[in-house]
Amino acid sequence: MSLPLQRIVFVRLKHRMKAFLAKFHRPTRHRIPALTSHAHDVFARLPFELHVLVISYLEPRDLDAALDASKVIRLVWLSDEIWPALADYWFSGLAQQICLAVNDEPRRSEMFRRRLRRICKRTDAKFAAAMHYGFSLASDEFFQWNKNVPAIDGGVHSYESVEDLEVDDAQRFSRFMMYRNGRVAWWPEGYSMPYIAIVDDLHTRTRKAYQFPKRDQSVRGYKTAMGSKLFIMGHGTKLHVWHLELDRLDSFEVPENFKRCITEDERVLILSQNSDIYIWRFGGKLQRIDSEFFAAFIFPLSLAPLAKPIFQEGPTFSRITTVPIVLLTFPKVQKLSCYPREYIAAGGPPVWTPRIWLSFQRGFYLRNSQLLIDFILSPAVNDMFYVATLALDESGKLTVYECNESGIVGTYIMQDRIYSDPRTTERGLLKWEKVNSFGGYILVQVVQEPSSTGGLPEDACPCGQRSRQLASLCFNIYTKSFTTLRHHLGELSPWISHIWNNMLFIMDDRFQRQCTSNRRPVMTLAPCTAIDALRHRDTPIPMYTTIPDSAPLLYRRHQLPFDLKGVSDDLQVRGLNCTSFIDALQEFSPDPKWKRPFVPCPSEMNPGRLVGDDEFFIFVNSPSYTIFSFAEGFPINTSNVDESKPWWRKPRGKLT
Repeated sequence: MSLPLQRIVFVRLKHRMKAFLAKFHRPTRHRIPALTSHAHDVFARLPFELHVLVISYLEPRDLDAALDASKVIRLVWLSDEIWPALADYWFSGLAQQICLAVNDEPRRSEMFRRRLRRICKRTDAKFAAAMHYGFSLASDEFFQWNKNVPAIDGGVHSYESVEDLEVDDAQRFSRFMMYRNGRVAWWPEGYSMPYIAIVDDLHTRTRKAYQFPKRDQSVRGYKTAMGSKLFIMGHGTKLHVWHLELDRLDSFEVPENFKRCITEDERVLILSQNSDIYIWRFGGKLQRIDSEFFAAFIFPLSLAPLAKPIFQEGPTFSRITTVPIVLLTFPKVQKLSCYPREYIAAGGPPVWTPRIWLSFQRGFYLRNSQLLIDFILSPAVNDMFYVATLALDESGKLTVYECNESGIVGTYIMQDRIYSDPRTTERGLLKWEKVNSFGGYILVQVVQEPSSTGGLPEDACPCGQRSRQLASLCFNIYTKSFTTLRHHLGELSPWISHIWNNMLFIMDDRFQRQCTSNRRPVMTLAPCTAIDALRHRDTPIPMYTTIPDSAPLLYRRHQLPFDLKGVSDDLQVRGLNCTSFIDALQEFSPDPKWKRPFVPCPSEMNPGRLVGDDEFFIFVNSPSYTIFSFAEGFPINTSNVDESKPWWRKPRGKLT
């Protein structure tokens, strides 16, 4: 084709494209700001409606990649007219959480972008760095000992000052306690709930040791809790609270022995042995809240359209079946209590022994009322907390009460009675466990089996598959809605499992027994939805292992081709919606460096734990653990930097 003819064809195609785009243009209040400086960008000339049309075909990971490809896309797609709708569509509750945390609109859009990136990396298991470490007091290769807490306030400045404390490289009896917001807390002693605790900060690579100040002769039974800012240790009626950022100690007493304390930000909720609730703020006074005088609002369904919603929101969409509930303002009609005041016990009935995988985070049991109860502190609203109750009778009713210091402001009941369903074969204890970083909590988990008769429509999932499932009943404190997450298990057992961002991370020894490699990775399973049933994955499932990095103790991600031919058909990895594998024990690595004696195999006596959030994913295999960082990696330890090198040769920033 000659050059003049090429120009004629190009001009005609240009006019046809303009005519095609004109069909989608219509008058609207949405307008893209002037983009004269980005005239070379093809997206600068697209109308707003076409931007919305393009977004409707994208997944979260596609959107994250597109935001890095064009400044115009970042300007338009992160506007206050688009990003809240995207957050509501993909991550129910994220828009409300960001709006409560940040007041400035540009900062809100940037926070959404950062959260989107971390969520995508965590969902795809693409960690930036990894580290294997042990619960040992003798090792100081990674963490630096912080002694800012005065010894008189319970800070440990020397291990020799702690009575009967053994400092050994092996540290055989060290046990994992909890993980919160980038901090790992553990006990260096083997007996139950000792008076000394260690807190390792993964963000700053610092270690702090705490012991119960002015304790008596008792060496066990010290209850602990940790949040984003506070670390708590209590015994009897006395509670000591350390501020993790200010390195200050504040103490208080409750009128009676307490059963549990939970903390969010600078607030603490204490539950006594007689089921009384106390609220305390750091530096403030203790306040008692009587649950028997809480008042709940009950409204006729016919009057609901006349009510005024507290939150004015548009329609939201979710890929998981949800039950939206609108909180309405009405005069009080009936006065109810969350639960009767009586003696409580941890866990469930004595004759009821659920599997150990459901018992790491246990709620409480009211013996006379046959109720399971647990509590959630709101991380965004200072005077708000939630009470969850589960009836152990035939109804299996799951209820969440939204409460403040003056009473109940909302009552939410889950319509689906999955807990009492005949197909439910294993029932877990009531608990609260975060399922994402934007208000989602798992309240209870059950295992359901398809009925033996077969062929019943109600036995099938939305995808149409009939198999053994793990059903997680969740509640979001921002959207005030219940969600049921379903993951196909097949023959797997959720002995070691963890759910985050709707993805199930699970490790099972059946994989080891039925795989010719005789090794066991962490499997990532996507939830079962009708949309997923329409997609058939033909690409190989990625296996992510670790290889040594240039920095000491740190490892980087390495992808391996993983062949599923060695896996038995009974495992049905592809039918489980498996998306990736994580080599937590470095068994698939081409260059393994972890010592075998230091990495024991999980067993029934030491089953292991999977915990984490958007930043870190941790496989606990006491007395050691493996950390995968999904943020910017781990900070560089400046104490190991060679000062003789010129400044431009010294490592700076964070390892990625």
